[in-house]
Amino acid sequence: MSNLLLAHRQKAHVLKHDLYVAQRTDGNWHVWIEGKKPIQHETVFTDQVEAKRAAHSLAHCHLEGKPFCDCTAESLWEPVRPDVGISFAERRHAKRFNHSCEIQWQDQGILTIGRIENLSAGGAFIETLNPAPEGSVLKLSFQVGSADVETKGQVIHQRPNYGMGVRFLGLRPPDHAAIANLLDAEDD
Repeated sequence: MSNLLLAHRQKAHVLKHDLYVAQRTDGNWHVWIEGKKPIQHETVFTDQVEAKRAAHSLAHCHLEGKPFCDCTAESLWEPVRPDVGISFAERRHAKRFNHSCEIQWQDQGILTIGRIENLSAGGAFIETLNPAPEGSVLKLSFQVGSADVETKGQVIHQRPNYGMGVRFLGLRPPDHAAIANLLDAEDD
């Protein structure tokens, strides 16, 4: 069960990264960025407006090296369902790393091929021009080292013509171990 009450996303704001702010059950707001260069801000905010302003500035600083936001357009935020893959507890326990490999998936009998660019024991970001709709459950097949991983994954967010984030469902222990071993090798 998610510990988030409310979440907002600003899609593909800076360099195709999504910005998120979310209110936890304790009333505080948290900030993070999704994309090829993800980051989570550890500061807790007491106000939604302050959190959104911080997310915006953090994106420019982290992704472009700018000290502040110089956007002239209004920032448009959309509400998102916090029960679909947005959980700070899950994010902190599933460390991500860059791992590029081909992945195949089936959705309603149609086989599609894309590339994993970001992997964790909890899920992956898949680059594809035709992402599946949010909430879809896909049959996934990819390789990690010498292990052939086959599992299901639920699409938790997607951006047309860019890609989708999937959360693994029922990852077998040997496949989980193969991903964890790759992560350990990356840390060395």
